[in-house]
Amino acid sequence: MATAARDRLTLVAAGSWRATPDNYSSLRFLCFNEGGTGELTYAYGQTIYAVVPCKWEVSRGGRLKLIYLAPERGRLAAAFILGDGNRVKMIDYVLTEGRVTGVQDVVPHPYEFDRTLELSESPWPSGLDLPHEAPREFYGRVSTAREADA
Repeated sequence: MATAARDRLTLVAAGSWRATPDNYSSLRFLCFNEGGTGELTYAYGQTIYAVVPCKWEVSRGGRLKLIYLAPERGRLAAAFILGDGNRVKMIDYVLTEGRVTGVQDVVPHPYEFDRTLELSESPWPSGLDLPHEAPREFYGRVSTAREADA
């Protein structure tokens, strides 16, 4: 069973949570920092569409609260208006432990993660007109020490 304290530690420990690691053109990721600050980045191809700073909290295991601050960088930052109707988003999530591996599609660069973060909806603010479907599944690497092969 998920606990808020353990989930907070896991979200921070990964450093960043990356979506679509197999897609070389995709750079969509979430960063959760200690102290409840974070940043959501949406880039695809050679374009950074939005970098959205936020505050975050896990109110209970399985429930993430994102409080968005005005996007500061990216192609959509100047045109996007953050207001009372889209400043806060409550998202259900599931954190799963388990190895995820693969290889990027354009360059044969392998990747490996040990956690999956599945969100009930897009983590970016409502009304932010992003190209392509916004991912809801992200991968993180929490454990850094591995035993040497025998």
